Amino acid sequence: MKLSRVERFLISNQFKILEKLYPNEADSYQDQREVIEKGYELEYRDLFEHIYPDEDALSSEACCEVYDILIMYSKIKETYNTMSDKSGIEDWQITFPGFDGNSECEQIGYVQYLVDKKSKFRNLNRGDNFDSHAPFLKNYRQMLEVWKKYDRKQVLSKDELMEILKAFK
Repeated sequence: MKLSRVERFLISNQFKILEKLYPNEADSYQDQREVIEKGYELEYRDLFEHIYPDEDALSSEACCEVYDILIMYSKIKETYNTMSDKSGIEDWQITFPGFDGNSECEQIGYVQYLVDKKSKFRNLNRGDNFDSHAPFLKNYRQMLEVWKKYDRKQVLSKDELMEILKAFK
């Protein structure tokens, strides 16, 4: 990782502030500041180990997609709960399965953040901490296409709900 002199200056100043704010941890921050100020690039990885690499970050588009999926499943569940005739619809179909822990882990992390830190979508089943153990993003995208066709309605008819659920292939 390369940091410009200006970036190193700014990070160094942050460590100076942390040294003053947390005097009990000042030695650690001084060591980290020295690494930055003197440009010991090999040591940078230890300083940034808790920061996801850019390729693992979730773009705003991907965040919006996850958000849309969660809203859609919330509406599916709300619609199902208000229906008098639930024939032809199984409980598992209206339950949000989550994302795959192997191939969709950024999405799982974002869902956990939204639920645990932002207290959103608490009505969705957490399952195995939102790990579906199978990739479902493709399925969710197919469902979203149908749901968007209905202009993201708040309340769906049974036929509309069935069409969305059938898109999960």
